[in-house]
Amino acid sequence: GVGLFFYGVAEPIWHYVDVNRYGHQWNGTERLPDNERAQAAMNLTWFHWGLHGWVVYAVVGVLLAFLHFRKGLPMTIKTCFYPLIGERIYGFWGDFVDSVSIVATTMGVCTSLGLGVFQINAGIRKLTGYPNWIKLSYYNAENFGEWSDRVDSLRDYYLDYPVDSAFRKAHNFTDENGDLIIGTASKIASFVDTNDEQILIIWLITLVATFSVASGLQVGIQSLSMICLYLGMFLMMVILLMDDTWYIMNLYTQSLGYYLWDFLRISFYSAAFAQSDHGAREGEASWYMSGWTIFYWGWWIAFAPFVGIFFARISKGRTIRQFLNGTMTLPIAYNFAWMATFGGAGLKMEMAADKFGVTCDTNGFARANVCRVVERMRPSGYGGNPEVFCSTLTKLSCRGTTDMIFDVLYQYADLGPFMGVICLISLILYFITSSDSGSLVDDIVSANGIEEPPVVQRVYWAFTEGAAATALLYQGRLNYDAPDAGLRALQSASICVGLPYTFLICFMCVSLWRALQYERGELKWGESQFKHSILDVGVTAYG
Repeated sequence: GVGLFFYGVAEPIWHYVDVNRYGHQWNGTERLPDNERAQAAMNLTWFHWGLHGWVVYAVVGVLLAFLHFRKGLPMTIKTCFYPLIGERIYGFWGDFVDSVSIVATTMGVCTSLGLGVFQINAGIRKLTGYPNWIKLSYYNAENFGEWSDRVDSLRDYYLDYPVDSAFRKAHNFTDENGDLIIGTASKIASFVDTNDEQILIIWLITLVATFSVASGLQVGIQSLSMICLYLGMFLMMVILLMDDTWYIMNLYTQSLGYYLWDFLRISFYSAAFAQSDHGAREGEASWYMSGWTIFYWGWWIAFAPFVGIFFARISKGRTIRQFLNGTMTLPIAYNFAWMATFGGAGLKMEMAADKFGVTCDTNGFARANVCRVVERMRPSGYGGNPEVFCSTLTKLSCRGTTDMIFDVLYQYADLGPFMGVICLISLILYFITSSDSGSLVDDIVSANGIEEPPVVQRVYWAFTEGAAATALLYQGRLNYDAPDAGLRALQSASICVGLPYTFLICFMCVSLWRALQYERGELKWGESQFKHSILDVGVTAYG
């Protein structure tokens, strides 16, 4: 849920404007016409949020549900390997798989928590209208007396920034006479306060998530999840009805066709020439594949034990066909609808801003109120007069990723602030459900599959995830040029964990096939299991 809010508007926009195989070349010229470029951006977004991610969850969930409810094995990831190694899952290799699963879940959840913190903080700023909302609202020479006692600590932060950083190259802390440059100090003060705000958000929500996870799946987590779903549906329906409804519905239909048509080609695309040393300068940026697609696959796979266990827990009494129909249709259709609605509204605004001359410098905020004649399929408006529509157009590609969704919502006149509040509440609740759900899964796996682990253990994992996210976000204040450096490190770690877990999921596919063969009577349990480990060197020691 947090990812949908974070990337719902931003991802199509970045695909539309970035240096990639669809958007712009290195020299800034457009590679494709605007309409084709927008459709390609939506297609790539759907690719990242479609079948390729959810099939991982389906494999883990259906295998674990089958072995738990039909065979009585514990609700933990090592159970997935019982058809392959039998009772050896209760030894070293089973513990190893569960340990990797806990690490993957924790890293995946912390990545979502980091994204959620950035988005929530941006929402609070949007609603308050101030750059900071704890301590002072702003820092400048006029109120220097109120924050002059922080100069020494701000100097320490400045000296901790890398000497070759862009910030230190562009800003001195003191002038040639040794006097403080207030402009530099004010930037650092605001930057540090932003980091404090993010950490405060993490711990406030971690406390709420702790109470939720302590109350169990049926009470706290389920109730919050249903509220999140209703609020998300409300936001999506309001945008669908307030914006150009026919455009969004046509975009969904058209994008579905492009997605199915381009499915195989985009699935096998690996940016081979863009990453080679002889790649043309007008080609795709070499970092684009790793920054988007590879990150997504690592993130999806890191979430596999988390979502797989949740799918398994709610699947008792269902057939495998019902399970796969449910996990591979409704969630994906919802993702597509969300991206078509929010991403479509964002692309429409970005293209309209280009058409009407809104640039990054317009009014200092890359936005302007523009009245234009609306072109309809019918010859003329009511009474033969043209229809004129006025709204705020924002050049979204000039804005930060966390600002884009609020810029889209605030274009709907008086309804904008209300929608911003609903969006912020939804983000907070999705943040809570991500934290408490991840904590519960870590509890279950570390407790060897006990479905209702001790409350103390649930609290421990909830606070562990909050502490991990805090430590990574705190690192961001040590580099002004990269406030999300800790989050980027965690994203890289998620990819690193996703790599070995990819092989585990491949073995799970074999395990699922074997389990179904056993169930159908084609094989007998234990006949086709792996009898030896790669570490069984065949040496017996006698003493």
